[in-house]
Amino acid sequence: MRSKWFLKRKRTQESLIERYKARLVVKGFTQTKGVDYNEVFAPVARHATLRALLAVAAEKDLEVEQIDVKTAFLNGPLDEEIYMQPPEGCDFGGKVLRLHKALDGLKQAARAWHEKLKAVLGEHGFRMTQADASLFELEREGRRSYLLVYVDDGLIVGSKADVNDIISMLESSFDIRRLGLAYFLGMEILRDRQARTVTVSQRTYVREILKRTGMANAQTKSIPLEVNCKLSKHGEDLLEDSSKYAEVVGMLLYLTGCTRPDLAYTVGLLARFMARPRKAHWSRVKWVLQYLQKTASYALKYGGTGELQIEGYSDADFAADPDERRSTGGYVFKLSGGAVSWGSKVLPTVATSTMEAEYMASAQAAKEALWLRKLLTSFEQGQAQEVTINLDNQGALALVRNPTSHQCAKHIDVCHHFVRERVARGELRVEYVPTADMLADMLTKALPRPRHDAHSEALGLRAV
Repeated sequence: MRSKWFLKRKRTQESLIERYKARLVVKGFTQTKGVDYNEVFAPVARHATLRALLAVAAEKDLEVEQIDVKTAFLNGPLDEEIYMQPPEGCDFGGKVLRLHKALDGLKQAARAWHEKLKAVLGEHGFRMTQADASLFELEREGRRSYLLVYVDDGLIVGSKADVNDIISMLESSFDIRRLGLAYFLGMEILRDRQARTVTVSQRTYVREILKRTGMANAQTKSIPLEVNCKLSKHGEDLLEDSSKYAEVVGMLLYLTGCTRPDLAYTVGLLARFMARPRKAHWSRVKWVLQYLQKTASYALKYGGTGELQIEGYSDADFAADPDERRSTGGYVFKLSGGAVSWGSKVLPTVATSTMEAEYMASAQAAKEALWLRKLLTSFEQGQAQEVTINLDNQGALALVRNPTSHQCAKHIDVCHHFVRERVARGELRVEYVPTADMLADMLTKALPRPRHDAHSEALGLRAV
């Protein structure tokens, strides 16, 4: 197996060169399954877990410290017998090298590192949470501390003494760098200990997107998409080069998944046309970039509410897809004043009524609600709380609460009745809210500016 040197400049938030990094990388694409590797899966933390953890840290005034494990993959022992040719500049007299531990580029490197870390943490009393395989908790004298792992980056949350003890423990096994709390996974984190708040933004990433697309000085837009906009996969004027469209939409998807629920519907809609984008689709991508030019400083704010209660919203836009006539469903969940989890997607089957579309969307929201319920149980150290999901359709609300069977509901697939069972078991509760207060509305359609701004603010989005 061949290898090569990978050279990189590591930059700060201000794009200044911080240090130069050289890394030896194995060409893992030449590996053969069953010979050079078997299992390769390794979990990484969900962004929703990170946001929820920061919300809890803000509300409880816990210490938060970021760490980085230097050459993390080199710590993972290999079970397979793998040989590598010496890299450029090294001569071992024609001999090859046997790898006893993983190197970057190996398909199983991330798994080997995760298994090693899990073993070390287990020796010191940590246990993996059920909600997220990358979130570890340690209970000591009635206090809980947490370690959130994303490959070689980690976030430690707990009392000051516990955080220092955990870092000392990790330093006994790995080469650790303490990074404080400023920049994690491309997200800028600001904290006000006095007000017990945390804000999370991606200003630097947004500016990079605008610079790479040549939209840094573009005219601004007030909403991410014009109201009543209908995009179709049919029509003329295909883009000659679809790679740029896919590149920009891919960057927007990462931004949406981290800190910008206000973009979830629009970017999700544009992502449907990556295979064959048309000029009309590209013009809407530029519209989103113009909106980002105006809202680059938007950040999610958590804390300052005095309570940790999950509040959910579920909505649907009936038959919104002009090509297949499927509805768009959306949900959002708030914790400590800010959105921690959201989603916007086309529902799996065609709905025959608004009531049916809303009911199907609530089933999608119920799955996320139950996961958040499990996650918060670890944080709160108590009994699992009942999670409220707000709906704005009385018919869907009645169908969730009662096992009615009539002409409008008897055909609904069994998978969508999941929410009804969980409500009956007392794990979830559904409530009615007027459409004007339905925060998930912005995840199913483009809204006029006043409603869009009001919903964005209600989800914790602020300019910083």
